Amino acid sequence: MTAEAINIQSLSFHYETNQVLRGLDLRVAEGEFIALLGPNGAGKTTLFNILSGILKPQSGSVQIFGQDIRGMKARDKAKQIGVVPQESTANFNYSNLEIVLMGRVVHTSRFGNESEEDIHQAVRAMERTKTEHLAERGFMEISGGEKQRVIIAQVLAQETSILLLDEPTSNLDINYQIEIMQLIQSIKRERNLTVVAIFHDMNLAAQFADRIVLIKEGEILYDNTPEKTFVPENIHKVYNAHVIVEKNPFTGKPLVLPLYDHHKELESAAEIDKKKIHIISGNGSGSHLFSILAWEGHSLSASIVSSFDVDHRTAESLGIREVHLAFDCIKDAAMVRLLREALKNSDAVVITRLFFTEGNIQLLTEMSDDFDTLKAVYIIDPEGIGARDLTGGKAEELYKKLTEKGAVPVENEEMLTMMLRK
Repeated sequence: MTAEAINIQSLSFHYETNQVLRGLDLRVAEGEFIALLGPNGAGKTTLFNILSGILKPQSGSVQIFGQDIRGMKARDKAKQIGVVPQESTANFNYSNLEIVLMGRVVHTSRFGNESEEDIHQAVRAMERTKTEHLAERGFMEISGGEKQRVIIAQVLAQETSILLLDEPTSNLDINYQIEIMQLIQSIKRERNLTVVAIFHDMNLAAQFADRIVLIKEGEILYDNTPEKTFVPENIHKVYNAHVIVEKNPFTGKPLVLPLYDHHKELESAAEIDKKKIHIISGNGSGSHLFSILAWEGHSLSASIVSSFDVDHRTAESLGIREVHLAFDCIKDAAMVRLLREALKNSDAVVITRLFFTEGNIQLLTEMSDDFDTLKAVYIIDPEGIGARDLTGGKAEELYKKLTEKGAVPVENEEMLTMMLRK
Protein backbone atom coordinates (compact mmCIF):
# COMPACT_ATOMS: atom_id res chain seq x y z
CA MET A 1 0.00 0.00 0.00
CA THR A 2 1.38 3.43 -1.00
CA ALA A 3 2.33 5.66 1.93
CA GLU A 4 0.96 9.17 2.26
CA ALA A 5 3.82 11.65 1.93
CA ILE A 6 1.83 14.85 2.56
CA ASN A 7 -1.52 15.25 4.29
CA ILE A 8 -2.94 18.79 4.51
CA GLN A 9 -6.25 19.30 6.31
CA SER A 10 -8.31 22.47 6.74
CA LEU A 11 -5.23 24.66 6.21
CA SER A 12 -5.88 28.39 6.52
CA PHE A 13 -3.52 31.33 6.51
CA HIS A 14 -3.84 35.11 6.43
CA TYR A 15 -1.60 38.16 6.31
CA GLU A 16 -3.23 40.76 8.60
CA THR A 17 -6.70 41.11 7.03
CA ASN A 18 -5.86 39.28 3.79
CA GLN A 19 -7.10 35.69 3.88
CA VAL A 20 -4.78 33.71 1.56
CA LEU A 21 -5.63 30.04 2.23
CA ARG A 22 -9.18 28.99 3.10
CA GLY A 23 -9.55 25.57 4.71
CA LEU A 24 -7.44 23.86 2.07
CA ASP A 25 -7.27 20.04 1.93
CA LEU A 26 -4.63 18.18 -0.10
CA ARG A 27 -3.20 14.68 0.06
CA VAL A 28 -0.11 13.59 -1.86
CA ALA A 29 0.91 9.94 -2.05
CA GLU A 30 4.55 8.91 -1.86
CA GLY A 31 6.06 8.97 -5.35
CA GLU A 32 3.47 11.34 -6.85
CA PHE A 33 4.31 14.44 -8.87
CA ILE A 34 1.85 17.26 -8.12
CA ALA A 35 1.78 20.54 -10.04
CA LEU A 36 0.25 23.61 -8.36
CA LEU A 37 -1.14 26.23 -10.72
CA GLY A 38 -3.33 29.28 -10.42
CA PRO A 39 -3.39 33.04 -11.04
CA ASN A 40 -1.17 35.44 -9.14
CA GLY A 41 -2.34 35.79 -5.54
CA ALA A 42 -4.07 32.41 -5.54
CA GLY A 43 -2.09 31.18 -2.52
CA LYS A 44 0.42 28.87 -4.26
CA THR A 45 3.51 30.53 -2.78
CA THR A 46 2.03 30.65 0.74
CA LEU A 47 1.24 26.94 0.55
CA PHE A 48 4.77 26.30 -0.75
CA ASN A 49 6.30 28.32 2.10
CA ILE A 50 4.29 26.41 4.71
CA LEU A 51 5.42 23.07 3.27
CA SER A 52 9.05 24.23 3.17
CA GLY A 53 8.91 25.51 6.78
CA ILE A 54 9.29 29.23 6.06
CA LEU A 55 5.77 29.86 7.40
CA LYS A 56 3.87 28.05 10.14
CA PRO A 57 0.24 26.95 9.68
CA GLN A 58 -2.16 29.26 11.52
CA SER A 59 -4.98 26.74 11.55
CA GLY A 60 -5.42 23.23 10.24
CA SER A 61 -2.62 20.68 9.99
CA VAL A 62 0.22 19.63 7.70
CA GLN A 63 1.68 16.16 8.12
CA ILE A 64 4.82 14.79 6.47
CA PHE A 65 4.79 10.99 6.44
CA GLY A 66 2.37 11.06 9.37
CA GLN A 67 4.30 13.60 11.48
CA ASP A 68 2.94 17.09 12.14
CA ILE A 69 5.28 19.59 10.50
CA ARG A 70 5.04 21.94 13.51
CA GLY A 71 6.64 19.33 15.76
CA MET A 72 9.54 18.51 13.43
CA LYS A 73 13.05 19.80 14.09
CA ALA A 74 14.73 21.74 11.29
CA ARG A 75 17.29 18.97 10.69
CA ASP A 76 14.56 16.34 10.47
CA LYS A 77 12.65 18.47 7.97
CA ALA A 78 15.81 18.88 5.88
CA LYS A 79 16.21 15.11 5.75
CA GLN A 80 12.71 14.75 4.37
CA ILE A 81 12.17 17.91 2.29
CA GLY A 82 14.42 19.47 -0.35
CA VAL A 83 13.51 22.95 -1.62
CA VAL A 84 14.38 24.64 -4.92
CA PRO A 85 13.24 28.29 -4.67
CA GLN A 86 12.53 30.46 -7.70
CA GLU A 87 15.58 32.63 -7.01
CA SER A 88 18.73 31.82 -5.03
CA THR A 89 21.31 34.13 -3.48
CA ALA A 90 24.43 33.72 -1.37
CA ASN A 91 26.10 36.08 1.12
CA PHE A 92 29.55 34.85 0.16
CA ASN A 93 31.03 33.81 -3.16
CA TYR A 94 31.29 30.11 -2.34
CA SER A 95 32.43 27.79 -5.09
CA ASN A 96 29.58 25.95 -6.75
CA LEU A 97 30.91 22.62 -5.46
CA GLU A 98 30.72 24.05 -1.93
CA ILE A 99 27.13 25.16 -2.59
CA VAL A 100 26.19 21.64 -3.69
CA LEU A 101 28.02 20.09 -0.72
CA MET A 102 25.82 22.17 1.60
CA GLY A 103 23.06 19.76 0.64
CA ARG A 104 24.99 17.00 2.38
CA VAL A 105 25.02 18.75 5.78
CA VAL A 106 22.01 16.76 7.00
CA HIS A 107 23.96 13.53 6.47
CA THR A 108 27.04 14.54 8.51
CA SER A 109 27.63 14.97 12.23
CA ARG A 110 27.41 18.50 13.62
CA PHE A 111 31.16 19.14 13.47
CA GLY A 112 32.05 16.54 10.85
CA ASN A 113 33.80 17.21 7.56
CA GLU A 114 32.56 16.01 4.22
CA SER A 115 33.28 12.35 3.56
CA GLU A 116 34.29 10.80 0.28
CA GLU A 117 30.68 9.70 -0.12
CA ASP A 118 29.48 13.31 0.34
CA ILE A 119 31.88 14.54 -2.33
CA HIS A 120 30.90 11.65 -4.61
CA GLN A 121 27.18 12.49 -4.28
CA ALA A 122 27.83 16.20 -4.85
CA VAL A 123 29.92 15.60 -7.97
CA ARG A 124 27.34 13.11 -9.28
CA ALA A 125 24.55 15.66 -8.74
CA MET A 126 26.54 18.27 -10.65
CA GLU A 127 27.14 15.85 -13.48
CA ARG A 128 23.42 15.05 -13.69
CA THR A 129 22.53 18.77 -13.85
CA LYS A 130 25.41 19.48 -16.27
CA THR A 131 27.08 21.90 -13.87
CA GLU A 132 30.31 19.99 -13.20
CA HIS A 133 32.27 22.50 -15.32
CA LEU A 134 31.15 25.22 -12.86
CA ALA A 135 32.46 23.39 -9.77
CA GLU A 136 35.41 25.71 -9.06
CA ARG A 137 33.72 28.96 -10.09
CA GLY A 138 32.06 31.24 -7.57
CA PHE A 139 28.28 31.10 -7.15
CA MET A 140 28.06 34.89 -7.59
CA GLU A 141 29.89 34.70 -10.91
CA ILE A 142 27.42 32.56 -12.83
CA SER A 143 24.13 33.33 -14.59
CA GLY A 144 20.64 32.96 -13.14
CA GLY A 145 20.00 29.80 -15.14
CA GLU A 146 23.29 28.29 -14.02
CA LYS A 147 22.47 29.15 -10.39
CA GLN A 148 19.14 27.38 -10.77
CA ARG A 149 20.84 24.21 -11.96
CA VAL A 150 23.44 24.38 -9.16
CA ILE A 151 20.68 24.66 -6.54
CA ILE A 152 18.87 21.72 -8.11
CA ALA A 153 22.15 19.80 -7.85
CA GLN A 154 22.38 20.79 -4.17
CA VAL A 155 18.91 19.41 -3.47
CA LEU A 156 19.62 16.21 -5.41
CA ALA A 157 22.74 15.71 -3.28
CA GLN A 158 20.56 16.23 -0.18
CA GLU A 159 18.74 12.96 -1.04
CA THR A 160 15.37 13.82 0.46
CA SER A 161 12.05 11.97 0.16
CA ILE A 162 10.09 15.09 -0.91
CA LEU A 163 11.15 17.71 -3.44
CA LEU A 164 9.50 21.16 -3.51
CA LEU A 165 10.03 23.22 -6.66
CA ASP A 166 9.01 26.86 -7.11
CA GLU A 167 9.00 27.54 -10.86
CA PRO A 168 11.99 25.20 -11.33
CA THR A 169 12.63 26.18 -14.95
CA SER A 170 11.87 29.92 -14.81
CA ASN A 171 15.47 31.00 -15.49
CA LEU A 172 16.39 28.22 -17.88
CA ASP A 173 16.66 28.12 -21.66
CA ILE A 174 14.13 25.79 -23.25
CA ASN A 175 16.68 22.99 -23.81
CA TYR A 176 17.59 23.01 -20.11
CA GLN A 177 13.91 23.25 -19.11
CA ILE A 178 13.18 19.91 -20.73
CA GLU A 179 16.45 18.32 -19.55
CA ILE A 180 15.92 19.38 -15.92
CA MET A 181 12.31 18.23 -15.88
CA GLN A 182 13.28 14.89 -17.44
CA LEU A 183 16.05 14.56 -14.83
CA ILE A 184 13.63 15.27 -11.98
CA GLN A 185 11.17 12.76 -13.41
CA SER A 186 13.95 10.16 -13.72
CA ILE A 187 15.07 10.66 -10.11
CA LYS A 188 11.45 10.57 -8.96
CA ARG A 189 11.15 7.08 -10.45
CA GLU A 190 14.52 5.90 -9.12
CA ARG A 191 13.91 7.03 -5.53
CA ASN A 192 10.10 6.99 -5.45
CA LEU A 193 10.51 10.72 -4.83
CA THR A 194 7.46 12.86 -4.05
CA VAL A 195 7.46 16.11 -6.04
CA VAL A 196 5.32 19.21 -5.46
CA ALA A 197 6.00 22.04 -7.89
CA ILE A 198 4.58 25.47 -8.66
CA PHE A 199 4.18 26.09 -12.40
CA HIS A 200 2.94 28.91 -14.57
CA ASP A 201 3.50 26.98 -17.78
CA MET A 202 0.48 24.68 -18.15
CA ASN A 203 2.00 22.69 -20.99
CA LEU A 204 5.20 21.94 -19.09
CA ALA A 205 3.16 20.87 -16.06
CA ALA A 206 0.94 18.67 -18.23
CA GLN A 207 3.91 16.77 -19.63
CA PHE A 208 5.46 15.82 -16.29
CA ALA A 209 2.93 15.96 -13.44
CA ASP A 210 0.73 13.06 -12.35
CA ARG A 211 -1.87 15.46 -10.95
CA ILE A 212 -2.73 19.08 -11.62
CA VAL A 213 -4.04 21.16 -8.71
CA LEU A 214 -5.70 24.42 -9.77
CA ILE A 215 -5.94 26.98 -6.95
CA LYS A 216 -7.92 30.22 -6.92
CA GLU A 217 -8.40 32.62 -4.00
CA GLY A 218 -6.91 30.17 -1.53
CA GLU A 219 -9.10 27.22 -2.47
CA ILE A 220 -8.52 24.15 -4.63
CA LEU A 221 -11.04 24.24 -7.45
CA TYR A 222 -9.78 21.24 -9.44
CA ASP A 223 -7.48 18.35 -8.58
CA ASN A 224 -7.09 15.55 -11.10
CA THR A 225 -4.95 14.18 -13.91
CA PRO A 226 -3.74 16.66 -16.57
CA GLU A 227 -6.27 15.24 -19.04
CA LYS A 228 -9.22 15.78 -16.68
CA THR A 229 -8.07 19.09 -15.18
CA PHE A 230 -6.92 20.94 -18.28
CA VAL A 231 -10.24 21.42 -20.03
CA PRO A 232 -11.35 24.83 -21.38
CA GLU A 233 -14.17 25.39 -18.86
CA ASN A 234 -11.88 24.70 -15.87
CA ILE A 235 -9.17 27.03 -17.15
CA HIS A 236 -11.72 29.75 -17.86
CA LYS A 237 -13.13 29.47 -14.33
CA VAL A 238 -9.66 29.71 -12.73
CA TYR A 239 -7.93 32.19 -15.05
CA ASN A 240 -10.87 33.86 -16.83
CA ALA A 241 -9.08 32.98 -20.08
CA HIS A 242 -10.36 31.34 -23.24
CA VAL A 243 -8.26 28.43 -24.50
CA ILE A 244 -8.26 25.49 -26.85
CA VAL A 245 -7.02 22.19 -25.41
CA GLU A 246 -5.54 19.77 -27.92
CA LYS A 247 -3.44 16.61 -27.60
CA ASN A 248 0.32 16.90 -27.91
CA PRO A 249 1.09 14.80 -31.01
CA PHE A 250 4.33 13.46 -29.49
CA THR A 251 3.36 12.74 -25.87
CA GLY A 252 -0.43 12.46 -25.98
CA LYS A 253 -0.65 14.92 -23.08
CA PRO A 254 -2.92 18.01 -23.10
CA LEU A 255 -1.66 21.00 -25.08
CA VAL A 256 -3.22 24.31 -23.97
CA LEU A 257 -3.43 27.01 -26.63
CA PRO A 258 -4.66 30.49 -25.65
CA LEU A 259 -7.27 32.37 -27.61
CA TYR A 260 -6.27 36.02 -27.62
CA ASP A 261 -9.24 38.35 -27.31
CA HIS A 262 -7.50 41.24 -29.05
CA HIS A 263 -10.69 42.92 -30.16
CA LYS A 264 -11.26 43.95 -26.51
CA GLU A 265 -8.45 46.44 -27.03
CA LEU A 266 -10.64 48.32 -29.48
CA GLU A 267 -13.79 50.29 -28.66
CA SER A 268 -15.81 47.77 -30.63
CA ALA A 269 -15.22 44.81 -32.90
CA ALA A 270 -16.91 46.76 -35.69
CA GLU A 271 -13.85 49.02 -35.87
CA ILE A 272 -11.79 46.16 -37.30
CA ASP A 273 -11.73 45.97 -41.07
CA LYS A 274 -12.57 42.30 -41.62
CA LYS A 275 -10.38 40.64 -44.25
CA LYS A 276 -9.96 37.34 -46.04
CA ILE A 277 -6.57 36.09 -44.88
CA HIS A 278 -4.69 33.00 -46.06
CA ILE A 279 -2.02 31.75 -43.67
CA ILE A 280 0.85 29.46 -44.65
CA SER A 281 2.07 27.74 -41.51
CA GLY A 282 3.31 24.59 -39.81
CA ASN A 283 5.30 23.26 -36.85
CA GLY A 284 2.93 25.10 -34.49
CA SER A 285 3.96 28.45 -35.96
CA GLY A 286 0.41 29.48 -36.86
CA SER A 287 -1.62 28.58 -33.76
CA HIS A 288 -1.04 31.90 -31.97
CA LEU A 289 -1.90 33.86 -35.12
CA PHE A 290 -4.99 31.75 -35.84
CA SER A 291 -6.27 32.60 -32.35
CA ILE A 292 -5.70 36.34 -32.69
CA LEU A 293 -7.22 36.70 -36.15
CA ALA A 294 -10.17 34.41 -35.39
CA TRP A 295 -11.07 36.54 -32.37
CA GLU A 296 -10.93 39.65 -34.54
CA GLY A 297 -13.47 38.15 -36.90
CA HIS A 298 -11.40 37.75 -40.06
CA SER A 299 -12.27 35.05 -42.59
CA LEU A 300 -9.35 32.62 -42.48
CA SER A 301 -7.99 29.86 -44.64
CA ALA A 302 -4.70 28.05 -44.30
CA SER A 303 -2.09 25.87 -45.93
CA ILE A 304 -0.51 23.73 -43.21
CA VAL A 305 2.57 21.52 -43.46
CA SER A 306 1.02 18.35 -42.05
CA SER A 307 -2.26 16.89 -40.80
CA PHE A 308 -0.25 15.70 -37.77
CA ASP A 309 0.73 19.29 -36.98
CA VAL A 310 -0.46 21.27 -33.94
CA ASP A 311 -1.51 24.02 -36.37
CA HIS A 312 -3.85 21.57 -38.10
CA ARG A 313 -5.64 20.76 -34.84
CA THR A 314 -5.88 24.44 -33.88
CA ALA A 315 -7.26 25.34 -37.30
CA GLU A 316 -9.75 22.48 -37.09
CA SER A 317 -10.92 23.61 -33.64
CA LEU A 318 -11.43 27.17 -34.88
CA GLY A 319 -13.23 26.11 -38.05
CA ILE A 320 -10.50 27.45 -40.33
CA ARG A 321 -10.68 26.14 -43.88
CA GLU A 322 -7.53 24.25 -44.85
CA VAL A 323 -6.98 24.64 -48.58
CA HIS A 324 -4.00 22.38 -48.86
CA LEU A 325 -1.98 20.20 -46.49
CA ALA A 326 1.51 20.56 -47.93
CA PHE A 327 2.95 17.40 -46.41
CA ASP A 328 4.75 16.47 -49.60
CA CYS A 329 5.60 18.14 -52.90
CA ILE A 330 2.54 19.55 -54.62
CA LYS A 331 1.97 17.29 -57.61
CA ASP A 332 -1.81 17.24 -57.88
CA ALA A 333 -2.89 19.86 -60.44
CA ALA A 334 -6.30 20.21 -58.79
CA MET A 335 -4.69 20.97 -55.42
CA VAL A 336 -2.39 23.54 -57.04
CA ARG A 337 -5.43 25.20 -58.61
CA LEU A 338 -7.21 25.37 -55.23
CA LEU A 339 -4.11 26.87 -53.62
CA ARG A 340 -3.76 29.52 -56.34
CA GLU A 341 -7.44 30.44 -56.02
CA ALA A 342 -7.10 30.78 -52.24
CA LEU A 343 -4.07 33.01 -52.61
CA LYS A 344 -5.67 35.14 -55.34
CA ASN A 345 -8.99 35.58 -53.49
CA SER A 346 -7.39 36.63 -50.19
CA ASP A 347 -6.98 40.23 -49.08
CA ALA A 348 -3.72 39.21 -47.45
CA VAL A 349 -1.40 36.20 -47.42
CA VAL A 350 0.78 35.57 -44.36
CA ILE A 351 3.84 33.31 -44.13
CA THR A 352 4.57 32.30 -40.52
CA ARG A 353 7.81 31.03 -38.95
CA LEU A 354 7.58 27.57 -40.45
CA PHE A 355 10.44 25.34 -41.57
CA PHE A 356 10.79 24.78 -45.31
CA THR A 357 11.77 21.40 -46.77
CA GLU A 358 11.69 19.92 -50.25
CA GLY A 359 8.19 18.78 -49.32
CA ASN A 360 6.66 22.24 -48.95
CA ILE A 361 9.03 24.61 -50.77
CA GLN A 362 6.63 24.73 -53.74
CA LEU A 363 4.27 26.83 -51.62
CA LEU A 364 6.82 29.65 -51.90
CA THR A 365 7.41 28.94 -55.59
CA GLU A 366 3.68 29.25 -56.35
CA MET A 367 3.53 32.53 -54.44
CA SER A 368 6.55 33.92 -56.27
CA ASP A 369 5.19 32.91 -59.69
CA ASP A 370 1.72 34.38 -58.99
CA PHE A 371 2.85 37.39 -56.95
CA ASP A 372 1.26 39.93 -59.31
CA THR A 373 -2.18 38.44 -58.61
CA LEU A 374 -1.84 38.80 -54.84
CA LYS A 375 -3.17 41.85 -53.01
CA ALA A 376 -0.77 41.81 -50.04
CA VAL A 377 1.87 39.44 -48.70
CA TYR A 378 3.36 39.54 -45.19
CA ILE A 379 6.35 37.50 -44.02
CA ILE A 380 6.78 37.05 -40.26
CA ASP A 381 10.40 37.10 -39.06
CA PRO A 382 12.10 36.86 -42.48
CA GLU A 383 15.48 37.36 -40.80
CA GLY A 384 15.15 33.95 -39.16
CA ILE A 385 14.62 32.01 -42.40
CA GLY A 386 18.26 30.87 -42.48
CA ALA A 387 17.72 28.67 -39.43
CA ARG A 388 14.44 27.30 -40.83
CA ASP A 389 15.61 26.66 -44.41
CA LEU A 390 16.22 22.92 -44.87
CA THR A 391 16.39 23.16 -48.67
CA GLY A 392 19.99 24.24 -49.09
CA GLY A 393 19.14 27.91 -49.49
CA LYS A 394 16.12 27.68 -51.83
CA ALA A 395 13.67 29.07 -49.27
CA GLU A 396 16.02 31.89 -48.33
CA GLU A 397 16.37 32.84 -51.99
CA LEU A 398 12.58 32.76 -52.51
CA TYR A 399 12.10 34.96 -49.42
CA LYS A 400 14.49 37.44 -51.00
CA LYS A 401 12.56 37.39 -54.28
CA LEU A 402 9.21 37.85 -52.52
CA THR A 403 10.56 40.81 -50.56
CA GLU A 404 11.96 42.39 -53.72
CA LYS A 405 8.54 42.02 -55.35
CA GLY A 406 6.83 43.79 -52.45
CA ALA A 407 6.20 41.29 -49.67
CA VAL A 408 6.18 43.12 -46.33
CA PRO A 409 8.55 41.85 -43.61
CA VAL A 410 6.93 41.80 -40.15
CA GLU A 411 8.76 41.24 -36.87
CA ASN A 412 6.03 39.33 -35.00
CA GLU A 413 2.33 38.41 -34.87
CA GLU A 414 1.30 41.44 -32.82
CA MET A 415 2.86 43.83 -35.32
CA LEU A 416 1.10 41.98 -38.13
CA THR A 417 -2.33 42.36 -36.51
CA MET A 418 -1.74 46.09 -36.10
CA MET A 419 -0.84 46.39 -39.79
CA LEU A 420 -3.90 44.39 -40.84
CA ARG A 421 -6.16 46.79 -38.93
CA LYS A 422 -5.08 49.75 -41.08
